[in-house]
Amino acid sequence: MLGETARTWLQRWDRQQERYSPDLEERFQVVIDIVGRSLERDGTAARPLLVDLGCGTGSLTTRLARAFPRADTVGVDADPLLLGLAEEAVTGTDIRLLARDLTAPGWADEIGPAPWDAAV
Repeated sequence: MLGETARTWLQRWDRQQERYSPDLEERFQVVIDIVGRSLERDGTAARPLLVDLGCGTGSLTTRLARAFPRADTVGVDADPLLLGLAEEAVTGTDIRLLARDLTAPGWADEIGPAPWDAAV
């Protein structure tokens, strides 16, 4: 689902979400600020591991990766359609996307060693 069609659907999704939550960007920024303060406080490794649980289309995932370019950023979701859109959103980045059911045993096995530096 990559390409122009995916970009169009991704833009439509983002516009729809903004209608439901007009302060969405501010909420994203609060999450990013909290992650940043946590990383500063903990003095994390050179490449912190950030995990976006239920990443959907990757809206927050991509913002986290931009805010923390040294981080290893992983988006996890079970919805194949939303992950297809997320693939378009993360094109050209180092973001990893994983199709996982968060209720299934072992869903976190491929993400990376625990404890993660942040999970949102």
